[in-house]
Amino acid sequence: MKEEQTKKSTGSRRKSSSRSSKTGTSKSNTRSSSSRGRKPSSRSSSSKTKSTKSAAPKQEAKSEAKEETLSKEELRAELESSQRPYSEWTILSDAVLKGVLDRGYTDPTPVQAASIEHALTKRDLVVQAKTGTGKTAAFGIPLLEMVEMGRQGPQALILAPTRELAKQVADELEKLSTPKGVRILPIYGGISINEQTRRLEEGVEIAVGTPGRVLDHIRRGNLDPTLIRFVVLDEADEMLSMGFYMEVANILGACREREQLMLYSATMPPDIEGLIRQFLDGPLRIMVSGGDRKVEGIQHLVYFVNPSLPRPRNMLYIIEHVGPGQSIIFCNTRNDVALLSSYLIRQGKHAESISGDMDQRDREKVIQKLRDGKVQFLIATDVAARGIDISGLTHVFNYNFPTSLDLYFHRVGRTGRQGKEGQAISLLTGSDTFLVAQLKRIHKISPSIVTLPSPKEIVQHAAARHINGMFEEAMQHLVEPFLPLADAINGSERGRFITAYLLKLYHEGHWQQLQESLKNIDAPEQLEAQQPEAEVKEAPKAKEAPKAKEAPKAKEAPKAKETSADDAKESEEATAAEFVRVYLSVGSSEGYDAESLRDMVSGEADIDRATLGAVQMERHHSFIMIRDDVSGHVIELFQEKPVGDHRVTAEIAKKSSRSRSRRR
Repeated sequence: MKEEQTKKSTGSRRKSSSRSSKTGTSKSNTRSSSSRGRKPSSRSSSSKTKSTKSAAPKQEAKSEAKEETLSKEELRAELESSQRPYSEWTILSDAVLKGVLDRGYTDPTPVQAASIEHALTKRDLVVQAKTGTGKTAAFGIPLLEMVEMGRQGPQALILAPTRELAKQVADELEKLSTPKGVRILPIYGGISINEQTRRLEEGVEIAVGTPGRVLDHIRRGNLDPTLIRFVVLDEADEMLSMGFYMEVANILGACREREQLMLYSATMPPDIEGLIRQFLDGPLRIMVSGGDRKVEGIQHLVYFVNPSLPRPRNMLYIIEHVGPGQSIIFCNTRNDVALLSSYLIRQGKHAESISGDMDQRDREKVIQKLRDGKVQFLIATDVAARGIDISGLTHVFNYNFPTSLDLYFHRVGRTGRQGKEGQAISLLTGSDTFLVAQLKRIHKISPSIVTLPSPKEIVQHAAARHINGMFEEAMQHLVEPFLPLADAINGSERGRFITAYLLKLYHEGHWQQLQESLKNIDAPEQLEAQQPEAEVKEAPKAKEAPKAKEAPKAKEAPKAKETSADDAKESEEATAAEFVRVYLSVGSSEGYDAESLRDMVSGEADIDRATLGAVQMERHHSFIMIRDDVSGHVIELFQEKPVGDHRVTAEIAKKSSRSRSRRR
């Protein structure tokens, strides 16, 4: 097999050489056609005839090409021979090698070591590797090497599933291509098509785009697909799962003069295999990940939901318990994204959310803020987060457990990269245990089960973090002369108040950070998150229990469950002295059910779920029993602010409204 690959490599290099010198074209094309089942690629007078051929001859030629897969032993041998510093690579030109080294790339990643040399032979490739393994450079470096400056183009086309990924790939290739001067153009929706058309007319060597916008340019005549020599499908499984099969197929069919097609994918579902059979000629398969879904470098943890607390507060407690760095929090619905993001922001967290219908410029601003370290938590659905690749994420949180294990791996693969440890933390209900069991049975991953911390533990964790922070800062200063006085203060009866006063002085510039971490945590020993007054004598008030604790009747609240109208009536009559029936202007048509409605109300109003009773769902509105002492707060809150995309109206339900609901 090594001999065959050497022959192919040699033939391909001869082909490239003959094209550059425009001599020996016939010999080169004969080798290319016979070895790969590909039509001659030189732009001779016969090219028009070739471009009008039907697909049948291509299928015959394709059947002559032999698909191969590198075995584990062959892959290991190739990695050992290719996993040497880039500075020692002799297959790259000086300009491309300089771009690689200028980017700070010293040693190739496994996917780069395994695929770059094969890509340079212009053979079709199928590379299976997970997100974040260096795939962009794995196909980008060969493309930069193979495109010819000044030739009519674009010569290479890279298809990506999302705008964010297309922009990310284009940005990376721009940086790698600086010494050679290769022109890169991102093509995607949300930005001016006229500007893209102008750039195409001026000339570019490589275009990176989403299927829809690329196909639009082809149909408008702005992009000539017959000039494209190299095509790359990046994150192919994501692209097809988003419904782009026909667009991809149409684009590949139009690029009939292509010399090479490279497909990169984290998974190989049936529709990917169908695409491979239809469009790739005798591809070489390289499975760098080996199908291993253990996702090394990631610790998997699960917390079971405490049903007595709003789900957003469950998430807040986990965040306070873990103390993560930059993180992505995944939700299954847009409603949950809106609910959780507004809740965390109210708790003082630096959180942003993205949705699929956001303006592209707004999305890019949010992502840039995350890259710049100005945002700690990005909250998104799977669709909205597709193509977003942020390095350095310490945690991935599943606010809702994903609906499939493939989604789980796509989510958690965003952390634990570049040799760093990461954590994947999921908030579970009983209905999620089946998928967790599959995770263990099929992929041999056994997430650690962690008990949701109590409010008291949350306060202790937050306090410990601040103590550690103050200690580290103290060690940067000369404090030894003050230690005797500190010992004297600690030993005196009034030392506690003096310490509190000194903390006040310290936190004058840090108070917001402390306040954000400790507020709204309802523990018996809780520090009320309010800035102390200037006078020291006010300090003892910190011992007073917050009013939020004074809810002795909370245990008497009826069990929250979805009920019929008659059940709601019985529940209301049984608790009439404590609960009132509240009308809400959202219903099942907005994606709510009884549980998610309770989550929304308790999360937005920051009240205990025990203060909520029976729910009656209608299509465009709903009724919920709310304890009398908090109902006014809920109604007032919804009059002042929208929830996600909805402006919710809340008011005490009228008897006439209730009667009409029962008669329906």
